[in-house]
Amino acid sequence: MTVSVSGFDPPIIISEPAIIASAAELAIRHQDRWVDRFVNNAPLLIVEFYRDERHVGGYGIGPNYLTEGLLNRDDVPAGEITALAGRLGVQWPPRR
Repeated sequence: MTVSVSGFDPPIIISEPAIIASAAELAIRHQDRWVDRFVNNAPLLIVEFYRDERHVGGYGIGPNYLTEGLLNRDDVPAGEITALAGRLGVQWPPRR
């Protein structure tokens, strides 16, 4: 399993199992109460999961929200997102 973190050129590829688990656990902890409404939450980073070369899922990250397609979870503690960015080894928030 690998994780690709988009929002950087080139994307960051992570293969460390503990870091991949941290990225998955954030989404799992916040798997309920997603809403399907347009709230203009554009992700600053996109975390995508791959098994071999096959895409198996992913989500976007903002300052205090997660996105997946048109679904949003907009009450994620900012500290959890900052902690995940640290585990991923990326600057948070990313420079634009």
